[in-house]
Amino acid sequence: MFRTVQRKIKTLRRITANADEVRLFILARFPAISPTSYWMRWLYPAWWQYVFYEVTKAFSRRNKGVNSDPASRFLLRVPKGAGIGDQIVTSWSETYLLARRYGLTFVHHPFVRSPHDPETNWEEFLGFGVNEMQAQQIAQNGALKIVRLPPISLMNQRNISLVDRIINQAYPQNNTVFRLPSDIYFKTDLDQREIMPAVYAKKYEAARRGAPLDVGFKSRYLHIGVHIRRAGNRPDLNPGLNETNPEWKWRWISDGYYINALEDLLPLIDRPFQVHIFSDGTEDELYAFDALPNRIFHLHDDPRWVFHAMVCVDILLSSSSAFSICAGKISSGLKLIGRGFDHPRLFIPETSDWVLIEQDGHLSDHARIQVQEKCRSIGAH
Repeated sequence: MFRTVQRKIKTLRRITANADEVRLFILARFPAISPTSYWMRWLYPAWWQYVFYEVTKAFSRRNKGVNSDPASRFLLRVPKGAGIGDQIVTSWSETYLLARRYGLTFVHHPFVRSPHDPETNWEEFLGFGVNEMQAQQIAQNGALKIVRLPPISLMNQRNISLVDRIINQAYPQNNTVFRLPSDIYFKTDLDQREIMPAVYAKKYEAARRGAPLDVGFKSRYLHIGVHIRRAGNRPDLNPGLNETNPEWKWRWISDGYYINALEDLLPLIDRPFQVHIFSDGTEDELYAFDALPNRIFHLHDDPRWVFHAMVCVDILLSSSSAFSICAGKISSGLKLIGRGFDHPRLFIPETSDWVLIEQDGHLSDHARIQVQEKCRSIGAH
C-alpha cells in the first residue's frame, strides 16, 4: 500500500513538472474539455508570466532595452502522430511559418512514424530537416531556457498576435527555446500557399539528387496519376459503416467523381497515355476502374514510391488527402482537384498548375483548355 502511494506521488511530481503532461493527463480523463480551452492556459508558467507582464508593463522598466537575437531564440514543435501529409501541413509547415512570423529560428523535429505506414522512414526520405536547426542540437544545449507555450488556438490573427506578445514581450531574452504544445491541431491562420510549395520542392529535389528513385515510367507515354483513398485499414471510414463520422466528407470521395473526371480528361489527350491508380483499396473495391484504357493499378505499394510517382506524373487527379496534395505541391505537372477539397488545413495553391474541377468530377470548359495547353507543352519537350 505504502509503495503504491509512493509510486503515485512520484508520478504526480513528474507530471506536474511538465505543463504539457498535466494538460494531456486532464484531457485523457475529461475528453469533453477542448485541448485549447482558456482554462488550460493557467497550467503553464508562460501564461502567468505574460499576465504579470501585462499587469506591470505600464510602470515597470523590465525587458526594456533587451536586444533579441533571432539566431539564439528558437521555436520547436513535436509533430502530432498522423499520416505524413498531415504532419507536413500541420506540424512542420505551421511551425516553419510561425517561426518566421515571430522572428525565431525554426527547429526541425524528426517526423514521427505514421500510423498508416509505421515502417516507413519519412524523415530520411523527404530530407525536410536538412540545413535546419535540429531538435537534438537544442536538447544537448544546456544553456538554453525552455519556455512551454500555453495551448492557444491560432485560428485567428488576434490569437497569433497574443502568442507573439508572450514570446517577444514577456520573454525577450536570448538563448530561449519556445515549445509549442504537443498533440494539438492549431489550424493556424497563416496562408501556406505562397511560401511552402517552393520550400517542399527545394528540399525534396535535393533529397532525390542524393538518393534517386526510378519510378519506371516510359517516356513515350503521358502519365496520369489518380490517388484514391479507400482507408482499407480504417474500418470506421469504410463505406456504409459510419457515414456520420466527421472525417467522412473529407476522406471519402466516390468512384463517380474519379470516373467523371477521367471520362472528361482522356478524350483531350492526343498522345499515348497510361493511367496509374494509386490506392490503399483492393481490386474488388476499385472494380469501377477496370474498364479504363491503359489502366495500371498500384495498390498498397511502398508509400515512398507512390509519393514520388505522384510527384513525377504529368497530370495528377488528386484526392482530398494531404498525402497527394503535398506530392502535388512538389510536382511540376498539372494537378486536378475538386472544388471544396481545400478545407482550411490544406492550402491548395492558386497557381495555374492547379486546376479546379467540379465537385462531381466533371471538367469545366476552362479546365479543359488548361489541360489541352498542358498536353501541348508536354508534347513540345
